[in-house]
Amino acid sequence: MGMLFSDSSSQVMSVDVISIVGTGGFGKTTLAKLILKEEKVTIAFEKTMWVCVSEPFDLTRLAKEIIEQAGKSIPNVVGWDALHKRLYESLRGKRFF
Repeated sequence: MGMLFSDSSSQVMSVDVISIVGTGGFGKTTLAKLILKEEKVTIAFEKTMWVCVSEPFDLTRLAKEIIEQAGKSIPNVVGWDALHKRLYESLRGKRFF
């Protein structure tokens, strides 16, 4: 929570990405779910999304899931460049968790 919010005030800090990484079984999912339930977080972020990153890693699937959860229609595109552009447009200027 300290990384998301300044300890000295309720102003949101300027953080681009915070990753939760580690070996399976250490509580990464539990931590993210607990943070997501905090009222302060739901107020500060316009959008909350939950996307599972698993093996095998499929970048195209992840991009399409994020676009869909951002409230946009999933593009029917073939190449990564077009999909990446749509992903960028879906999230540009928005604060999301």
